[in-house]
Amino acid sequence: KTRFLKTFLALMMAFSLFLPNLSAVVKAEDLIATMIPHTKTDGSTNKFTFSETGWAAMGSSDEHVWSDDPTANPSSIWYQVDFVGSKIEIYSGKNHPMGMVEYFIDGESIGKFSLYNGSNINSTLIHTVDALTEGPHVFKAVATGEKAANSTNDLIDCAKVVVYHAPYQVTDFTIDEPTVSMTFSV
Repeated sequence: KTRFLKTFLALMMAFSLFLPNLSAVVKAEDLIATMIPHTKTDGSTNKFTFSETGWAAMGSSDEHVWSDDPTANPSSIWYQVDFVGSKIEIYSGKNHPMGMVEYFIDGESIGKFSLYNGSNINSTLIHTVDALTEGPHVFKAVATGEKAANSTNDLIDCAKVVVYHAPYQVTDFTIDEPTVSMTFSV
């Protein structure tokens, strides 16, 4: 009886996870927001990766991190976020030593952005990219070596990204007495 009850409850739980995901159409209001902080650097997706160059002596706080001076070889200073979704909001610190940064989605430039501000802002929305096809994408930020107007340097900064995605789908469900495990795709 106990094994049957465990199996029945596990199957009901799995069914309740599958049922909301039967529709192939996901409306904008059904998207889930996932915040990825600059400190999340592990896993296979929804994580930050920093170039080996330019971040060795980087300054940081819990809210944001900033690069070394990229003047010598700007394009060697970058960070990227591998994510799954259809929209991404990019947050960065803005301050007087910050310069220009170029953003890319899946290898295509989406523009250059100033990270300069006269006083320190640890994390503020810089840009939003939406209308992406739901699925895996790579966001990349590359130092340009250009100072922004009134900037004292040409550093770059990052704080977090917020990714909007469809609900994750259950791809595997295993009952192995005495444990139950589920695998989700992202």
